[in-house]
This record gives sequence, structure tokens and C-alpha cells, in this order.
Amino acid sequence: MEDIKDEKFLLEQTEDSSHFFDTQMQSQRSPPDNSFKNFKQGSLVALTQKFLTLIHEGRGLVDLNYASNALGVPKRRIYDITNVLQGIGLLTKQGPLSKVFWK
Repeated sequence: MEDIKDEKFLLEQTEDSSHFFDTQMQSQRSPPDNSFKNFKQGSLVALTQKFLTLIHEGRGLVDLNYASNALGVPKRRIYDITNVLQGIGLLTKQGPLSKVFWK
């Protein structure tokens, strides 16, 4: 009988202390850091601006392979940018070639 009382007491103490530690841990946590998200967004913005500079330097025409090499990024990133710009009506792609035109 004493063993059962001891077990109940220990269980109650453990539950109380775990709640205490959970509360302490939550209060010590800092708010979520969005710096990585901001970095990714910033780098995409910067890359898009550099890509647009290439288009304007090329008088409205740019080869995607050239852009990928010039900007030092995988071609997939260039496709991401061109797909968005094409979707909002700023670019058009020319045939099977890897070239895009500014509208």
C-alpha cells in the first residue's frame, strides 16, 4: 500500500515538475528568427535584378545559358525567374532556343 502511495506521489511530482520545465523552456525561447527566410527572399530579388540588368544590356534579349553562367547560378534558378516574368507578361520565350525577350 505504501508503495502505491509513493508511486502516486512521484507521479504527481513528475507531472508538476515537467509542467514547470515546459513553462520555463517556453519563456526562454526567443521569437522565431526569419533571417533565413529574408535571406532567401533577398537573394531571389537580387538575382532577379541582376537578370533584368542582363536583359537591358542585351537590348531586350538574353540567352538563358549565358545568364546562368554570367550570374553563377544553376539554370533552374534562371527558369524560376523567367517563368514568373513570363507569367506576368513581361517576357516571352523564343522557340526551342534558350532565349527570352523583354516585351
